[in-house]
Amino acid sequence: KGEEGNKGGVVASNIGNIFYSKMFQGVQVRAEENGYSVIISSRASGPEHTVLERLRTGRVDGVIVLDPTPLAETDLDFLETFYRQTPPIVGFSEKPGLLPYPHILVDNFRPSYEMTRYLIDLGHRDIAVVQAPDYLPVRLERLGGFQKAMRDAGLPVRDANIFDGGFESPAGHEVARQLLERGRADMPTAI
Repeated sequence: KGEEGNKGGVVASNIGNIFYSKMFQGVQVRAEENGYSVIISSRASGPEHTVLERLRTGRVDGVIVLDPTPLAETDLDFLETFYRQTPPIVGFSEKPGLLPYPHILVDNFRPSYEMTRYLIDLGHRDIAVVQAPDYLPVRLERLGGFQKAMRDAGLPVRDANIFDGGFESPAGHEVARQLLERGRADMPTAI
């Protein structure tokens, strides 16, 4: 709207995750360019109710949900009735149709493919990959991009080089420990 006092909310499941912090920076820059201030909150402190409360009380003009977990159907029904149309919520998702409100789709396959190709172009032939947690849709897409890049280059994908992991430091430490136990002779040249 460009008027003073407009506020938008950004909600994420883990605001300490660097992925979200980079997104916050982009959202904040665009919001300020358009006369909005941004309120950031974590779903960990009060899931959907944070979104509902801020929208219902008018403390924000809209919400960007940076968490692929959808709002409960009853909460969405309430917001649709309250706004007499589509509520001012936008999200992001890895799969089409996962969220019942407008959202941006994230392509996880192509960046994984391109990162792997970059390593291959640098001369790496024995590359390992650390996967996202198995409950997230990104896992298969990212692994698929890695595997296709390896196959396209005529390189084998070793099962021993595919690690279960996560997005937090303890997962990285565990993979590093497993790799160190292998010894230098069986160490991939890139991860």
